[in-house]
Amino acid sequence: MYGFIYGVLIAKTCKQNTCEIIVYPGETDQFGVGFNIIVGYKSIASKKIGDKLKLWLYSYLTERDNFILGFNSYENLGLFKKILSVSGIGPRVALSIVDYFETPENFYAVVKDKDVTRLSKVSGVGKKSALKIIVSLAESLERLPETEIGTPIAPDLYKLLIAYLQKLGYKQADIKKMIDLNADNLKKAAESGASVEELLKLILKFNA
Repeated sequence: MYGFIYGVLIAKTCKQNTCEIIVYPGETDQFGVGFNIIVGYKSIASKKIGDKLKLWLYSYLTERDNFILGFNSYENLGLFKKILSVSGIGPRVALSIVDYFETPENFYAVVKDKDVTRLSKVSGVGKKSALKIIVSLAESLERLPETEIGTPIAPDLYKLLIAYLQKLGYKQADIKKMIDLNADNLKKAAESGASVEELLKLILKFNA
């Protein structure tokens, strides 16, 4: 199971809304092995051969399929997993949805508004599938506190970070301000694979 890859783009083939790329985890492709990864078109559109990139990875393995999908943020990987959990939605369709909306905030706004028409504009998503996705995810979205929608880091990390800060005696209103003021730093750290303990140290450092 791969977590993420940081390397050089050495091959890129795009078709409609997805691209198949090869990333070499080093400075040159003289030695080693390149990773074949499927990504959304928007997430790779600006990248050229020779550019460096970092992708969060998801390994999809069944008796019939075996491939790796890549995402340009940890949040988008989490969104992909949410959509993939909906019965009948496959990995390529889930990838297309994530790529189309680009951020979890954009996608969840559609779910919250129950906008079947807009979701069905994604390639491979019909109105029946769009309705199924919205119905399946709307319930879980409604269970989230408003402050967890559009957070700078993944919801699971966000919850843990809040729990740690509460144990240290900080009030909810102060915690939100601390996170909002350090959103960019927290996001960069989380995308680099920082643990909740490291995020806690980061936020306390900037609020000392």
